[in-house]
Amino acid sequence: MFKNTLLVLGAMALFGGAAFADGCATTSSESISFGDNYIIEAVAIGDTCEHSIAVIVVRDGDGAPQYTEASPTQFLFGFDGVSTEQEMAGALDEYIGVPMMDGGVFSSAELPDWPEGADYPGDEFPFYPEEWVDRAEYLRLQSLEAPVWCHVQGMESSSCLVLDGEYLYKIGVQSFPG
Repeated sequence: MFKNTLLVLGAMALFGGAAFADGCATTSSESISFGDNYIIEAVAIGDTCEHSIAVIVVRDGDGAPQYTEASPTQFLFGFDGVSTEQEMAGALDEYIGVPMMDGGVFSSAELPDWPEGADYPGDEFPFYPEEWVDRAEYLRLQSLEAPVWCHVQGMESSSCLVLDGEYLYKIGVQSFPG
């Protein structure tokens, strides 16, 4: 909780703390069990909850930030109609837990198949790999059966990260029905 408070204070300083004195400043935190027990923190800050920015930070077991992303909540699935800090806390819990994906953590072996000759993996709900992830790298990651964690990054998609040995990095975006 102390780190969450520091995250809010830092975000408020970065975005002009006075503007948020009477606005929306809410945090959420979850421990996910892969690798060194990463901690996911999310904070929403804004003049109002309807006009907030959601910031997500993934920290390793030593507390060092390994991944961050910031998005206006108006463009994120699950934040529509959020107007109070209590509602925002619930939306942040879902943001970092992705309930539709069993908590967001799964094995890279469960990533959609990427048939030879196809432009990208998946059928009805495609997976769009990062530009640097070609089919050979994607298949290598699948064979590792490495932990993958996804979080909502839009209205119909989630950013997915893989823990490849000791390295955590984004591998692509999974679409879902919105």
